[in-house]
Amino acid sequence: MFRVPAIVLVLLCALSAPLSAQTARLLVTVVDRTTGVSIPDVRVQIFREDPPLDPPNPTPVKTLIASAQTDGLGTAAISISLDVYPQYYIRATHKQYFPTEPEFRPMRLSEGDVAVGIELFPRDFYIDFPVGEPTEIVHGRLVGQVSTPTGEGMPNMLILAQSQSSTGLNGSTHTGNDGSYSLDLWPGDYKISAAGDASASVAKPSSPDYSAYPVTEQTTARIVAGRRTRADMVLNPVRTVNLTVRVTDDLGESVSNADVFALSERGNSSAVVAGLTGEDGSAKIGRTSPGEVGLLIHATKDQRYLIAKAKIEIQDRPLTVTMSLVPSGIITGRVEFVGRVDPLHSPGGLRVIQTVPGRSIPIHTIKGTSGQVTASGEFKVTHLLGEQCLVLDGIPSGWRLVDVMHNGQDYTNRAFRLETGQIIDGVVFHVEPGTSEYSRPVCAR
Repeated sequence: MFRVPAIVLVLLCALSAPLSAQTARLLVTVVDRTTGVSIPDVRVQIFREDPPLDPPNPTPVKTLIASAQTDGLGTAAISISLDVYPQYYIRATHKQYFPTEPEFRPMRLSEGDVAVGIELFPRDFYIDFPVGEPTEIVHGRLVGQVSTPTGEGMPNMLILAQSQSSTGLNGSTHTGNDGSYSLDLWPGDYKISAAGDASASVAKPSSPDYSAYPVTEQTTARIVAGRRTRADMVLNPVRTVNLTVRVTDDLGESVSNADVFALSERGNSSAVVAGLTGEDGSAKIGRTSPGEVGLLIHATKDQRYLIAKAKIEIQDRPLTVTMSLVPSGIITGRVEFVGRVDPLHSPGGLRVIQTVPGRSIPIHTIKGTSGQVTASGEFKVTHLLGEQCLVLDGIPSGWRLVDVMHNGQDYTNRAFRLETGQIIDGVVFHVEPGTSEYSRPVCAR
């Protein structure tokens, strides 16, 4: 059985000539998901959700209200008069491509121009077996047992299969009640690992001490089409203890509602646990295995952005640490789309997020408006300290990041360094039309 991947559909706020009141104009661009090439002759349909025709039947009715066909550049413009029903759907079809999935993709429209980027998968991208003909076996099956050192089966253990090929696909599953598991994979070499859960090193608060099962040393397995490969694993317990973090401001007063993040890296696994300080300024992290833990705390108090960072060593007993917050660094700037006055926005909005050198994705998120890009392209990133890299999240389909500039220097893959209370102004993200890259570069120091 073959599953067709979902279509990536991004709605973006755009800018063009003024429209009449209560009118939305859809500027649709359709590209090949595998090559980024524009697709002409795609039929694009817009549906409106109307109330049920039959009152006893609660299912709404989808009414076709507009349609168009993409031109040689893979684009189409559709004008829609908005009404009291706010829910709309879009569908794109082409005989050589799979349709949008779900077939009717929901969207909410507002007055003005809306850019819609659609990526379709070609039908010949997947094996399509003729009806009635023998089906070729293209998968292999990984099976095994996860047990304790005494031989007891361990239920609900997470199994991860990581492909060693750059073009391979990973897989995951959980063990059953008896500790056994089964996972269908494409042929190839895989690294197999098992753990108590996705955050085996650091997890939910519990009793002062107990045993947990960390990630195993990874086992290599070769999957062959039509055959079973067995990989049994034994998990050894490790004693874990509770960690409590007490947070104070730069005046020594307790800080409530502070966000506490604890990063634990043990061998091939890493986990981040988030907590919130109570009225007494403390947060219980809990289930921490011995070793190094990185702490990051940020809060907003009296309209001040505060932050603290530290690395601590966990021994074999419960630990309480006190973290003193200091004024954070701030970076401000704007996002510029080449050839446009204002930036394009997705429904979730453009956002500038921070990460640390050596990581392509952030290990935590900041609540509130930090990093949100306004309609005019401005942004402000708060709660920064030390080496920080900036990433623009929410770039629409059909666009790609060019660079990140500050004072004539390129910071695209380079970290900013912020001291306590430092403000860096004038950072500019440049975005241009083009095929987006699906892997983010790792920022260096």
